[in-house]
Amino acid sequence: MKRIVLILAAVTLLLGYAAISSADATVAGTYINQSNTREYLTLNSDGTFYLKQRDRFAGPEAPYSSVDGKYQVTGKDVKLILTNGGESSGTLEGNKFTDAEGKIWSKGQDPTPVNREVRKGKK
Repeated sequence: MKRIVLILAAVTLLLGYAAISSADATVAGTYINQSNTREYLTLNSDGTFYLKQRDRFAGPEAPYSSVDGKYQVTGKDVKLILTNGGESSGTLEGNKFTDAEGKIWSKGQDPTPVNREVRKGKK
């Protein structure tokens, strides 16, 4: 009887792990801002993210900035936790990410990594 309970527990753990892995695989990818296709958010399967976005306060010489950090998914809700301690949020529905400002980002191909070396306001 103990053996059956142990086998069932092991199978349950394996199925749970498979469900989590497939959920990460469906969330992971690059989401491109539909109103500005040079902005993108990449959610990696290891729980980290990279975001390239227009910097509202930068001049024409550096109009985009980049941030990275970790993310957490709870149901449809996504919390982005920046390496500097800041946070942002959004929701995921299918292949669409909607940010806190209501902008829609569609899952697509990873754009050419233009300015991927740009981090935290550096050129």
